[in-house]
Amino acid sequence: MWDSFHPPRPGAFSEWTISAEEADARIARAMRICVGNHLRQMYGEILKEPIPPRIAELLRRLDDARVPSRER
Repeated sequence: MWDSFHPPRPGAFSEWTISAEEADARIARAMRICVGNHLRQMYGEILKEPIPPRIAELLRRLDDARVPSRER
């Protein structure tokens, strides 16, 4: 591992260690990425389908109700 001429300096590996909170955050992020990728695989084709005309009209009406009156 280390030879007697070059012993490890104190704290040499401190730059490689992470706290428990950081480890948890990294694991949570990795899990969110995996879940997101899986959902994209499962539902990606659905997102490419056109919105049914009735739903599109309802969405337009909701948008119009949210936006203050202006010339169209």
